[in-house]
Amino acid sequence: MQRSFVSQQTNIDRRGVTLTEVLISMMIISVGVMMVMSLFPVAALRTLQATQLTNATILRYNVEAFLAQDPSLVFDPDRDANGSTALAQLIAGGNATPSVTDVANQVEFNLAEHTQTQALRNYIVDPLGYHSFNTDGFASIATAFGNDGAAAPAPVNNFSIPRYDGGLSVLSGTNDPVALQLLATNFPSQPDGWSTDFDTFATGVETDGTGIVGVKLGNLDSAALVNMGSSASASGTYFGKIPDPEQYRIVVFDGDERISQAFPLTYLDRENGNDPEIRTADSDVEASWSEIGVSPGDDFNLTGRKEARYLPAEFGGTVGRVLLQSRRNSEYSWMLSIRRRADGKARSVHVVVRFKNGVDAKDEELFRANCLGGTNIIGVKNNGANEPRLKRGGFGFDVVNGVWYRITSVQEKPAAGFDDGTGTFNWDVYDYRVTVETAIRTLERTGYDSADGLLNGNDTSAFGRMMFPTGVIEVYPLGSMKFPESLQPGLLQ
Repeated sequence: MQRSFVSQQTNIDRRGVTLTEVLISMMIISVGVMMVMSLFPVAALRTLQATQLTNATILRYNVEAFLAQDPSLVFDPDRDANGSTALAQLIAGGNATPSVTDVANQVEFNLAEHTQTQALRNYIVDPLGYHSFNTDGFASIATAFGNDGAAAPAPVNNFSIPRYDGGLSVLSGTNDPVALQLLATNFPSQPDGWSTDFDTFATGVETDGTGIVGVKLGNLDSAALVNMGSSASASGTYFGKIPDPEQYRIVVFDGDERISQAFPLTYLDRENGNDPEIRTADSDVEASWSEIGVSPGDDFNLTGRKEARYLPAEFGGTVGRVLLQSRRNSEYSWMLSIRRRADGKARSVHVVVRFKNGVDAKDEELFRANCLGGTNIIGVKNNGANEPRLKRGGFGFDVVNGVWYRITSVQEKPAAGFDDGTGTFNWDVYDYRVTVETAIRTLERTGYDSADGLLNGNDTSAFGRMMFPTGVIEVYPLGSMKFPESLQPGLLQ
């Protein structure tokens, strides 16, 4: 008998994934991904802030070290204590050889100039702003910190405070006004390196019989060399002279570009018929890094002699590639905010570090404001159609007292207006309620409602003034400084 076997397949349960489960999983993953992605912009912002604060701190310590060596920048912001301006006036008055007593009298006058006049005790030392506003055609506010916000900005009477350039506007000897402006721009800034304006090659070299002091340049439009700072607009004596070699340099390479040497650029011969030739006359553009070799020559570094900077012997007497470079404008700059008292002391010195905002008249527009002493509250009004640039973390400057405040919050005027419900702040009077980080001292209250010491609008006949500049990274307090003995008049008598 033959048996037949029937094969039976065992049924095995097989589970799948439902669409609902897939969607829930994707939702969970997307939430996690979004949370991770949100960290990147925050991290980038924190990195930028850390970079700015690091550079600002470096500038602060640089300024502090500079002031330790030269405190006259604080106490004599126009640098006329020892007579560059005032002694010239004495000479013009008939005293051709001022005596020690004359100098002492001038120092005495300088002491009174910046302390004994109430309106001049608070001031700003800002070489960058001073020269930038003059260059931009805003001479009216070059010497005033704070303006009315008009299209042609002007100082606000009784509120704008003096702005000084640190003495960089005083011309003497062979100083060129273009050089002073470049120095003023570079002096309060952090140098960030060099930019290459021309990348060319040398067609020959120029010697003074002892060594190479210059090169002839090929493949270059000589008319464009004015962009390198040649003082073509100055008097004919210095045609071809670079007014400030610290702002421009020349980098030369040997023929194989294995070695290079950088020098301050002193002269450019633009071959326009008026420039002094570097050694011999020809049709090539010529550049030099020497203090001699071009008539009349100049003692650029003020060492008391004209130096010939020779190309190192390793070059073998040949030059290949040549770079003409200019100092890159810094993204960071600083100015000093100073409060003085009648005894000559600087009661408060602050280093204000700015980032990439350059100089903007709108940043210095003054707005009517009342600072309520004993609180952290400031009431601010619009300046006509102009609105202040208020933001959390920014800074406000009370020009009446010369005090900087960091803003922690800004509340705009509500649609309903009127009182804030506490009876201490009246929105009919103010457009913004600004809260600041530091409590306002009672002695530093300005333009508050004098009837009861509140910002309730009972008395708004007198407003203070504040500005809210953008781009301020940090305001560093340096504390008080004593009047230096070197500037005291008694030492000169």
